[in-house]
Amino acid sequence: LGFVAAQEFAAHDELQSLHLLDAELLVTVGAQHRLASAGRIRIADLAGETWVITGAKETPGLREFIVQTCRLSGFNPIFAPPVHTLESVLARVTTGYGVCLWPEFLTTSFPTNPLVRYLRTDCPPIELRAVWHRREDSPLLKQFLAILRQRIAESAPVRPKARA
Repeated sequence: LGFVAAQEFAAHDELQSLHLLDAELLVTVGAQHRLASAGRIRIADLAGETWVITGAKETPGLREFIVQTCRLSGFNPIFAPPVHTLESVLARVTTGYGVCLWPEFLTTSFPTNPLVRYLRTDCPPIELRAVWHRREDSPLLKQFLAILRQRIAESAPVRPKARA
């Protein structure tokens, strides 16, 4: 079982997947950054900035995604040497060393930090999926997938009933 961005997942006969969520991507900047007070920015506004990311082992495909996103916005990104933890990414951003892309759902996973700003962007959301081998019949996998499906159903927006 793995968790991947749909952009990194190609349909394959051996694999099954489950849609988990669509995640808006925010740009994270330090409180002193020139764009910190902006409510919404364009990725193109970040030309010339240094991007802080984790390494390919921690987040496969992230660097390539940022390169593609920046090129579509008219520039090539500049990368800092990668770090190994999300806490290190935030520490570098907080000190003004660079900027990063941050899925909105992660903003609540870390303590509120007055030195960090999360900015809305024109970056399209990413789809996160759970992926597993089609022939895997582990009871543990089946239980885990049942829990995932239940959590997805519980978090789905309630649709108002149609009026008669």
